[in-house]
Amino acid sequence: MATYYVNQLGAGSQNGTSLGNAWSVANLNAPSSYTAGDTIILNGTISTQVTIQRSGTAGNPITLLFAAGAKVSAAKWDNNGAILIYGNQSYITIDGGATGTIGGPNGNASFVNGYIECTANGTGLTNSVECVGILANEAKHFIVQNLAIYNLYVRTGTTDQIPSVPYGVAGIACFDNNGNGQSNLTFSNLLIHDTEIGIFTDYGVGGSNYTANQVTVYNCNWGGGTADRGAGATLSGLVVHDCWFYNFTNWNDTVGNQYHHNGWYSYAESGGTLTNPTYYKNKL
Repeated sequence: MATYYVNQLGAGSQNGTSLGNAWSVANLNAPSSYTAGDTIILNGTISTQVTIQRSGTAGNPITLLFAAGAKVSAAKWDNNGAILIYGNQSYITIDGGATGTIGGPNGNASFVNGYIECTANGTGLTNSVECVGILANEAKHFIVQNLAIYNLYVRTGTTDQIPSVPYGVAGIACFDNNGNGQSNLTFSNLLIHDTEIGIFTDYGVGGSNYTANQVTVYNCNWGGGTADRGAGATLSGLVVHDCWFYNFTNWNDTVGNQYHHNGWYSYAESGGTLTNPTYYKNKL
């Protein structure tokens, strides 16, 4: 198990072994030589996409950790994510390093450490585009925790139709594009605001064990959502608890009525089966 340091441009010998010899983001995205059990620490301001292209193993995840004050920040991101987890990766943890509880009814934003943001995307701003904070496809044993995601799309009007319906802007998006059954997705201690959807997931055949806990999402259309990928899709073990979703009026719509507000919207509208979803101790 090793620890590697990353900043935007790299430093020193760029072998990643210390902050003074940090990998650049380009080194990390190459991909570099990290493997199961390793920790990758993001430092400073990261202004280009970060990718993880390898899997961990049970008990030895690959961890992407935000150092004190680290952020992934740009005027806009696109729908491939500020952080992209390549398809079919397993045992990966993204940890924002919050120093206390930042999400849920008892969350406190003063404990935020690492975060992802857009600085100029939304109604009347320089950019008005679809945007995703973290994108993972066909993920298994994937954890996002202790992280804040801000201002992916600051919507102040009621007629702008960006993003596209229904998942164009999401703090976190996990898609089962090939219907292989994502499993063991955990979203914990998160603070997300100004986005269409806080967390969006879908499921294929054999989907299981999706959990969201101590998550706050506001200035949103949906706090979260879970959808069937198609006929034959199945999901068991969806649990949403101790979350807080509020302030939906930013996503009111006077053209086309395409935005319907939800705390967490779980559905099986394409022939799939969602079994016994569980919600408790949530607040709207």
